[in-house]
Amino acid sequence: MSAGLLVTCAQRYGSVAQESVVETLSSDAIAVTPRIPGFLLEPGQIHRLSSSEMRLLRTLLRGGKMRVVHERYYHDDVPGRREDSGKVFYLYGSNEQCLGGRVVGDMVEMDDIELSEPDSRDLYRLLYRHLVKVVDIRP
Repeated sequence: MSAGLLVTCAQRYGSVAQESVVETLSSDAIAVTPRIPGFLLEPGQIHRLSSSEMRLLRTLLRGGKMRVVHERYYHDDVPGRREDSGKVFYLYGSNEQCLGGRVVGDMVEMDDIELSEPDSRDLYRLLYRHLVKVVDIRP
């Protein structure tokens, strides 16, 4: 898993393609990591999900709706961007694909997948034990 995670997660502008989401969720292993290039990750920054966590993650994210965000919004320095919370992370797949997300209160919002509030809270609870190692979750 570590070797597969050490490749850079491509920083793309605009929404990722649905194929990238499918590929990430199809990975043999998925980890929660800081939102930094994969080749800069230290082994202690890679927090692998268990098989049961991966099953629940896939169920939650596959139930969401793909977001379409125009490239210009990734460049604008305006409040409300998903990166503005400072509580950002990657769901990094062993197949070198990743999905960005952030913690907002007791919810996880994904960059490219729109989830309902209950599903966002379920995702937060699911990932909590990993997120506390990656982002500052203090209230």
